[in-house]
Amino acid sequence: MKILLSSACLLCLLGSSLFSVEPAAKESPVPWAPGTHLQRTMGLLANSTPEKRSAVRVLYYGQSITQRGWTDLVTADLRARFPSAEIIAENRAIGGFAADRLIRTTEADAVNFQPDLMIFHVYGNPTAYENLLRMVRARTAAEVLVMTDHATWTPDPSFAYDSEKVKQNAWGDRQVGWLRDLATREHLGYVDIRTGFRSYASEQKLRVESLTSDGTHLNAQGCALMARLVSAALVRDASRPTGVPDNAVQCLPLPSPASGRMEIPFANAVRLELVFAADAPKSAAIQVKLDGKPATDLPALRHHGRTHLVQEEYSGEIPPIFQVSWKQPPAAQTWQLIFDQPLAPDGPYSFHVAGSLTGPDGKGRTDQEFISDSGQVWITPADWNLAYASWADHLKLDSGLTILWSTRVTARDEVVPPTVAPGLERAVDVAWDLPPGPHRLELTGPPAALASLEAVRTYAPAKPASPP
Repeated sequence: MKILLSSACLLCLLGSSLFSVEPAAKESPVPWAPGTHLQRTMGLLANSTPEKRSAVRVLYYGQSITQRGWTDLVTADLRARFPSAEIIAENRAIGGFAADRLIRTTEADAVNFQPDLMIFHVYGNPTAYENLLRMVRARTAAEVLVMTDHATWTPDPSFAYDSEKVKQNAWGDRQVGWLRDLATREHLGYVDIRTGFRSYASEQKLRVESLTSDGTHLNAQGCALMARLVSAALVRDASRPTGVPDNAVQCLPLPSPASGRMEIPFANAVRLELVFAADAPKSAAIQVKLDGKPATDLPALRHHGRTHLVQEEYSGEIPPIFQVSWKQPPAAQTWQLIFDQPLAPDGPYSFHVAGSLTGPDGKGRTDQEFISDSGQVWITPADWNLAYASWADHLKLDSGLTILWSTRVTARDEVVPPTVAPGLERAVDVAWDLPPGPHRLELTGPPAALASLEAVRTYAPAKPASPP
C-alpha cells in the first residue's frame, strides 16, 4: 500500500475512469424545463408559510467539485426565496472519490440522511454513477438533481493539445446528452452546467479556464456561476412532474387509541414518521414495535457510519475504510481501530479493534479479511483506502494512528413529541432505511398519548429497486 501518489494517480482519483466508458452522443434540441422532476421538493418549499412551515432536507453529494463554496450560495438563495421553509442542508461530498468509490460511502452518507432533494455531481464510470443513483432512489424518497460536468477548456485551433485533453473534452460534451437521457428515463432533475459555462464565457469574452483555480476546481467567479445555474433549475412550477410517485408520501388511517394500543400495517415504505398535534404534551411517550419486535431490534436497521482518521488533535475527512460491514448486528456505539506497530510505507499493517460498549473485539491485518470476535465488524482487504486517506489528510502512518466510526440504529423504540420552532410540524422519524416488504407498526402508550397523534406518515422509495 503506497503513500506517495503521482499526479497521474491523483487524476485517476478525480475521475479519469469517467473516460473509460463513453456514452453515445445524442442531440437534445428541446430545452429542458427547469424544475422538471423536482416538484415535490419545490412544492414543499414554495407552499411553506409562517403558520405552516415545511422542513426540507437538501443533500449536496459528489467529490471535490461539490465541496466548493457554490453549495453555500445555493442554500442561501433557497433560504432567501423560501424564507418560511426550514431548510436542513448538508454537504457530504468527498474529495477524490469518483463514482466507483463514492458508491461505497453512499449508504453511510446519503441513505442515512434521507434527503428530500439530493443535488449531485460526480466524475467516474457511468455504470457506477447509475448504480449509485439507483441505491439512493431505492432506499430514500429523494428527488435528485443531476449536473453535467462544467467546461474547463476553451479549444484553440492555433495550439496543439495533448490527446488526453481532447479526449476528456469530447467525453464531457457527449456526457451532456447521456445525462439528459438518464434524467428523462429515471425521472431526475437535470441541469446543463457545461453549456452554461461556455455561454457565460463567450458573453464575457473569457476562456472557461479563467473560471477555475487550477484548470478543474472552481474559483470564486466559477462558484458564483455554478450557483446561479443550479438555482435556476430549482423552481416551482406545478405543471412540471415530480421525481417520485404521486403517492410517495401517505398518511395512514389511525385506529382508535382507547385501548392504549394501535396496530397499523403498511408496505412499500423506506421511512416512517409520527406527527404529533401542536398541543401534545411533552410527556406523551409512545412505545414502538415493528413486526412484533422493538424497532431497534430489526437487524436491517443497523449500519456502520463513515470512517475517519484521527491523530493527536487532528481528525481527517477522507474515509480510510470505504465501508465497514458486519456478520452479526452491531450495537449502537463508537468504534476504534488502532494500528499497533510503526507502519512501513508498503504495509501490511496490524491493528486491534474495540467498541465503546463491546470492549476489545479482536486483532487483524490490512491484507487479510477481518471479522471481529463478536462479528460486529467485518472488513475485507478491498475495503481499505488508507494510503489515499493518509496522503490527502496529511497524516503520518505511524503506530497509534486511529480510525474512528460509529454504529447507527435507524429506528427508535420510544418517541415523544419533539420541541420545534413555531410553525413546524411536531414530526419525528420512527424508522428509516426500512427494507422492502410489508410491515406492521405497533404503538402502545396511555390513550391520551396515542390520541395526541395526528398522523403516521410513510415515504415510499423514489424508485423501488428492480427485482433480481
